[in-house]
Amino acid sequence: MAHIAIIGGGPAGYVAATAAVQSGSQVTLIEEKDLGGTCLNVGCVPTKALLESAEKVKKASTFGIELPDGQTVINWENVQGRKGQIVKQLVGGIGYLMKKNKITVKKGSASFLNSHSILIRNGGEKETLQADKFIIASGSEPVQLAHVAFHEGTVAALRVYIAGNSLSWLNRIAGACAIWRRYPDWRVFVCGEWKSADHR
Repeated sequence: MAHIAIIGGGPAGYVAATAAVQSGSQVTLIEEKDLGGTCLNVGCVPTKALLESAEKVKKASTFGIELPDGQTVINWENVQGRKGQIVKQLVGGIGYLMKKNKITVKKGSASFLNSHSILIRNGGEKETLQADKFIIASGSEPVQLAHVAFHEGTVAALRVYIAGNSLSWLNRIAGACAIWRRYPDWRVFVCGEWKSADHR
């Protein structure tokens, strides 16, 4: 039985792990943070959960609920609590999937020692793992474009703000966020206007 080690427990990593096990391989999955990766823990899922809460307020009148200006109270802590429960449930689901398929999950970062060995670091602990094949599914990092500079600390700060219990952060990031659009051409929305962006 072939032993496959997968570096990264995001959408690509845990799906690959499940497929590899179902193909008859022994699988070890290495994840430095939380199963589900950026998408599930601090990206797509949390932001969509927050947007859904906003949509409920926006469409309240459709259901016969009137929310007069200046009288609507948003309990941001509860909004964040709901988002947290959604993330927790989905992360737990991935953990159950790994356990059900007898996939070994190891916490830590991984670096190659040679073509068949990696070193796993978790705090002060180190472990060497040997495998027949490796899949690198470690995700990506933000890249700064030549004509669209990062605002200092924005990327790191957004992770904190999305999880925060205060709405005051909205003013701090206004105009500092970039939204990508691929079709029909590559463009980026920065500080209130769309700009062309060379993706190569």
